Order: sequence, then structure tokens, then C-alpha cells
Amino acid sequence: MVWAQVILDEFATVPEGDDVAEKEFHGPYSKLLYTIFPADSKYTVVPQYMPTGRGTADFIFTFRILVRKLPVFILELKPPADLRLQSGRMDADDQIRRRLVDLACESIATPSAIGTKLCFYTYTKGSKDPISPSGISYDRIRVNDVAPREWWALDVLEDAGEQRLRIVIGEIKTACAHL
Repeated sequence: MVWAQVILDEFATVPEGDDVAEKEFHGPYSKLLYTIFPADSKYTVVPQYMPTGRGTADFIFTFRILVRKLPVFILELKPPADLRLQSGRMDADDQIRRRLVDLACESIATPSAIGTKLCFYTYTKGSKDPISPSGISYDRIRVNDVAPREWWALDVLEDAGEQRLRIVIGEIKTACAHL
């Protein structure tokens, strides 16, 4: 399957390279999400800046998908440069884990996006290990990678990434049918 040409055209407007700002992806992801969750459906796409919660002026750009003001899907964006930086991946991982507990569904999958690369997280309320992939504890003495680059292996513009995203969206729509 391939995204509609209008979506591909929007992503094609993003400059190439690791130094691309996160804001360059706002339009392409808006086009993609508004296509998947149309305005005339029960879903509302809400783009927003959220504070990192670290007492700084840093913000995270997030798309929240709501049904009757209940969050059922989130997609947090980070710039492509964060993929090569352990600290960038660590922040992306930490941020999505903190947001997952706010979702209204009992079990849900949702992606973290670093540029066009996606890492899919699954949250199951009440489970002994509710978030997958399982978290890797940060070691203050030895340097360890708590969010391996391989987690962001799927590209939203490639067939496998698109298929996985469509599966997740289908699961969300099924889970939200009663809302």
C-alpha cells in the first residue's frame, strides 16, 4: 500500500538531512492524520505544544486524537537529529511513556516519530509490564542506551511503516467504537 499522493507530496516538501527542524514535519503529519481521522468523523485531531515537564522552556509537539475529549491516540514528533543522539532518543522514549498512561483505552498502540522514523509503543492497563517495548533502566555510572536506535526502524513513508501505522489505527478505531 502507498499513501495518497497528496500525503507523499507534503512529506516531499521537508528538506533532506539530519539538521531539519521538527516544525518541518507539522504539515506532513497533519495531512496524514487528517486523512486517517477525517473532520467529519468522531475523531478530532488536536496539534499542540506540550511542556517537557523539566522546568525549562522546551516543548514537545504532539498530535492528540480525541473522541469526546478523551485521548485515544498520540503521536509525538522529534527532529531527525534526535535519532542519532542517545539523549534525543531517551527524551522521545521518556515522553511517550509518560503520555501513554493518559490514554482512555484499556490497551493501545501508538507511535513516537523522529522525523519519518516510527517506534511503536503498546500500553496495556493493569498489566505487570504495561508498556512495550520494556523500558531500559538508565545507569548513572556506565553509559547505556535506554532507547536503542533500532526501536525507530519503521519509516512512515515505506510500505512496512505505513502498514504498521494502518494496523494500529484500525485497532484504535475498533477499540473506540463504543465511545
